[in-house]
Amino acid sequence: MNKNLLIALILVGIVILITLISASNIGFHMTRQTVSSLEKSQIVQIQKEGQPYPPMQKGITVQTLTATNSIIPRRLPLGPARACLYHSETGQGVDVGTRYDYPATTPSREFEIPPGEIIDIGVGQTKTVSLKVMPYVVYVPRDVLAPKLQQDFDELYLWVSETEDYFYPQCYNLPEEHKVKAIRIPLV
Repeated sequence: MNKNLLIALILVGIVILITLISASNIGFHMTRQTVSSLEKSQIVQIQKEGQPYPPMQKGITVQTLTATNSIIPRRLPLGPARACLYHSETGQGVDVGTRYDYPATTPSREFEIPPGEIIDIGVGQTKTVSLKVMPYVVYVPRDVLAPKLQQDFDELYLWVSETEDYFYPQCYNLPEEHKVKAIRIPLV
C-alpha cells in the first residue's frame, strides 16, 4: 500500500473519531437542579402607592444548571425560559420575568445572559449557570394598613426549553396542556 494513502486514511479516521466524540455525550455531564419551593414574600412584593419603584432586583434562583466537560470543548446553548405565578383556585396567573446569570471571575460581579446565548465549556472545565425569576411587584393604595392581594398566588410554573424554540404560555388563563409541560414550584 502506498505510504501517502496510508497517512491519508489515518487522518480521515482521526477526523471521523473526533467528529463522533464531539457529537456524543462522552465526557460531558449536565445536571439541572430546581428548587423545591419558594417563599411568597420573595417573589411577590407589595409596594405602597407613591413609593418609588424598588431597586433593580437580581432575581430569585429557581434552577441551577451545572455542566462538566472532560474530553473535547463543548458549547452549551441556553434555551428560552418562561415563568408564571399561578392561583390554583381561580385558574389565573401572571407573567414574571426570567433571566440567566453566570458568575464572573470577580466574585462581586454577575452578568446576565440572554436566552439563546451559548456558553463555551473548555476541556476539564465545570460551569454553573443560574436561572432566576424576577419578583412580581404589586402596588396597593397608601391608606391600606394591611394590604391583601387580589390574587393569592400559590404556584410558580416554569418552562425551560433546551433548544432555541420559543414557547409562550398564556399565563392569564393557563390551559391544561401548558400546565403539563411545566415545572411546578409551590409558593409557601
